[in-house]
Amino acid sequence: MKKAAKIVLAAGAASAVLGSVLCVTAGSMIYKNIDLYNANRHLTKIEYTAPEEITAIRTNLSADDIDIVTGDVENVEMIYWEIEDNEKYNVKVNDGVLSISRNEDFRVKWELSLPGFTNERKISIVVPEDSDIEYSLKGSSGSIKMSDVSTSSDLNVEATSGFISLDNVSSEGAVVCEMTSGLSDLKSISCNSLSYKASSGELKVSDVECSDEINLEQTSGMMIANNLNCNSLKAKGSSGEMILKNVESKDINIEGTSGDIQLTLPDSKENYNATFNMTSGFCNQDSISNPDAEKNLNIRMTSGNINVKYGKE
Repeated sequence: MKKAAKIVLAAGAASAVLGSVLCVTAGSMIYKNIDLYNANRHLTKIEYTAPEEITAIRTNLSADDIDIVTGDVENVEMIYWEIEDNEKYNVKVNDGVLSISRNEDFRVKWELSLPGFTNERKISIVVPEDSDIEYSLKGSSGSIKMSDVSTSSDLNVEATSGFISLDNVSSEGAVVCEMTSGLSDLKSISCNSLSYKASSGELKVSDVECSDEINLEQTSGMMIANNLNCNSLKAKGSSGEMILKNVESKDINIEGTSGDIQLTLPDSKENYNATFNMTSGFCNQDSISNPDAEKNLNIRMTSGNINVKYGKE
């Protein structure tokens, strides 16, 4: 019996080693033959420079990955991939508006976006450091990423599913994100107002400075927020968990149907006029009737748990 066990273990170890060797070998072959792969797929790398100053970027795409960053360029530059004799994208500039959309006549059986292969669905956009562009980005699936971008105009992002990432983004207007399902990661955001609405998925938001309102709404899934500074905060979820830490706001309204709400505040309870309404469940704090308080806190929950931690507790 022991001999049989040793044989099985030896076979398993050999299989693992062989698998590792095959993976490394296959990976090396992929990277060494990337040009051959592109040729066989009839892929052409397009390096595009806008013919005039761009004041707005609008996309209407499907399963594409959009990546927008700031760089040392004179005008908006873009890199994407086309298939020979089968134009995938419509790229147009009209009165300073750069429009990017999928060609309705484009047909292809499959497109790859795997490590080691050319990401046929990726559109990389570089905007000038001193640019002031209005953004309206729309995609059905895939990812929409933006980093180190500043604008005086509104920023609108809409996706059916996939991934939204905003990192170190500044807007003097409103930042609006809408998603049906997927993952969103918003961090280091400075704006007049921030609005996020999703049906399901996971939301992570951190280090946000808003002069007006932050509005976070998610039907189901997890909402995690940290270091929010705004005039007013509204957070709403039907089911799932809401974790809100280090929230600095004069007016806080949180509403949940089921699940748990965790809220961490920077200052003591004496600064709040607090109301907690629950149908069933547990709340670790009592309501505070303090009409002269600097701040208002209102949490409503149908069923579940409410856990509030004040500063200096």
